[in-house]
Amino acid sequence: MKQNQKILHPPDPEFHLIGIASHENDYRLAWAINSVLKISLAKSEDAVVFHDKYKHDISLSLFTQNFAEQGYSLKLFANKGDNFFLLEEYKNIDFFMKIEGEISEMKLLYIKTELKKVEIIMGVYSLDIKTIKKIQRIIF
Repeated sequence: MKQNQKILHPPDPEFHLIGIASHENDYRLAWAINSVLKISLAKSEDAVVFHDKYKHDISLSLFTQNFAEQGYSLKLFANKGDNFFLLEEYKNIDFFMKIEGEISEMKLLYIKTELKKVEIIMGVYSLDIKTIKKIQRIIF
């Protein structure tokens, strides 16, 4: 007889999350980040996420770049929509940069340092993903 096993705790997500405060639109922010980091974040298909508070799917503008040789990828997406926050506990953060995969602490520090140089970015914050209440909202 086949037994079902319950997963009591979801696996720990393996990514880093940087919060970005900026009043600019997503295209302008992506362009500024591309300029300072000398990368090519490109508009991807929107991410569709179920928002449990509003009980429906929400669509998020998404910019991505994959660094396959280095083993990581970047995703830039908004925290704020027309009438919602993706993560309510971070209302002061306008955008998130999600870094998935293996990245050195030195490279992560470089990214944060360079982001702070962008004129249209008012703040850059390292976020501890273990303390995010609704982490499943940003797993896409």
